[in-house]
Amino acid sequence: MQRATRKRASGSLRRSDLLHLLRAYQAVIAGRPLEAGNREFLGSLIRASVQVAEALARAPRRAELDQARLGPLKALLAQQQPETAKESARQALHLLHGLERGTAAETTPALYLPGPLAALPRHYRALHVLFGNGLGLGDQVACYRLVRSLMQRYPGKPVTIYTLYPRLWSALVPGVREVSYRDRPLRPFEELAASDRAGQDLVVVVDFDCFDLHRRVIARWPGRDIVEVSLGRLTAWVRRHGSPWIHFENFAGADIRSYYYFLQAVANRLLALPPGVPWQPRAGLQREPAVPGRVVVLLNPFTSKATSLGPGDWARFAQMVRRVMPPGMELRVMVFPGLDPRTQAFASEICRLVEAHDATVRASTLETGDGKPPSPFSALPLLMQVLTEVDLCLSVDTFTGHLAPLQGVPTIVITPRENREFWVPGPWSYYCLEDRAERALGPLVRHLLTATRPGASLPAKALEAAQALDGATVAASRGGLTVAIMSRLVASIRQIVENPVVEVGYPEQGREWVLLWSRLAAAVAREPPGPEALGVYLYRWTETEFVKLVQLYARCGANW
Repeated sequence: MQRATRKRASGSLRRSDLLHLLRAYQAVIAGRPLEAGNREFLGSLIRASVQVAEALARAPRRAELDQARLGPLKALLAQQQPETAKESARQALHLLHGLERGTAAETTPALYLPGPLAALPRHYRALHVLFGNGLGLGDQVACYRLVRSLMQRYPGKPVTIYTLYPRLWSALVPGVREVSYRDRPLRPFEELAASDRAGQDLVVVVDFDCFDLHRRVIARWPGRDIVEVSLGRLTAWVRRHGSPWIHFENFAGADIRSYYYFLQAVANRLLALPPGVPWQPRAGLQREPAVPGRVVVLLNPFTSKATSLGPGDWARFAQMVRRVMPPGMELRVMVFPGLDPRTQAFASEICRLVEAHDATVRASTLETGDGKPPSPFSALPLLMQVLTEVDLCLSVDTFTGHLAPLQGVPTIVITPRENREFWVPGPWSYYCLEDRAERALGPLVRHLLTATRPGASLPAKALEAAQALDGATVAASRGGLTVAIMSRLVASIRQIVENPVVEVGYPEQGREWVLLWSRLAAAVAREPPGPEALGVYLYRWTETEFVKLVQLYARCGANW
């Protein structure tokens, strides 16, 4: 035991830790769809696996980890290529299973206790947030409010964020210490093992799956609490120092409608926060003022999920934007090229087709200041800067569908199916199914550009009604639906859809909700249901294009 403690103090990892970490990397490669838009990221996971295997070969070995048994695993990983990575990862997991037998890190079983999690203590000397290797960039952006809530709960405490996406968090949350472990897979765990053990600290791990890091790999010091959050399982685990229990809570339920709702519920539980809206754009955004006579559109056609959209489809989407713009305005199209030569060629073809169809449109891929395509270390700072001047983002279901709305950019996600567990629940984010894009995309673009472009003030009564509707919707999100709030919603909707000088998008949705809110208010007054029973109606309401557009008008103050 003393020998193991000395290793931990020096920052090294045990054999069992390395085996467990290598299994986590290979499980992500085997399970996630990374071959298309995330090909470069897949390559980084393969390189990381080789490094972990090399560290395993250097670690002191017992008989069951001799070179004869490690040799086939190292050889397999050395030959792993993106084209065949899934199959080779499955083989690697089989070999790892054999190596892990008899080398478990804990000789006694962990004791788990289900139930509502208790709030964390008020005092920690330092915070560490580790975003796991299986978490996509979009899911990591979805954790923005969780990170901000932690910092607000523990103001002034040093915060370290470990990430595979360099320069993301230093841009989103200035003042944090961002540590990239891209191509350095052992770095977070070595740092956590070598960190100062004086006082209490908190480690928060977020990943798509659960790799048991609350009890494996991460060094456990007296005074260290570990929280592990799994988006895919909608579950959080808490291991408190000095406690014999590992507490866990599964948050699956009718009120958890996307990962944003889940992350909000975790933050509310652990940090003792009151109910609130699950998403908001970043506060204090610094956006470039819109250039009169010009509309800037960002396209991102790359995703790890299946999509049938080719360069011609994206060029056609750009043409739709051009058709709904007022005459005489200039359109500039920027295309995110990804990080792989194949995606960069795809993006260049989109630009060629856009300009070939309309010579007045300028189209280009994102490039660094010296004219080079973005790299893993320059892509996010470049994109964050570009988003300050973008009027509209058209994206597949990928990280820009999360990052652009967070930066205050109206965003339309073009998706093949309604996978709402990934969607952003806010008025800067809209969704259009691929098979409806031909008839639905143009009108939606027109309404968004109208709602968010600078212009004259709203008619007083229309602005008042929009703000009342927005306020009632937010109040319902925080305190639940009441007869009074539903009556306010009905009155506001009527003022908007019945105003002859106001052209609001999707008025038919508004009229349908006048009837529904009226019926619900009468039913609640007659026979009140439980406090959570009406949550599904509120969720459906906040997801309609009508209410999101009205909220945009109310918050942006643009001309109808």
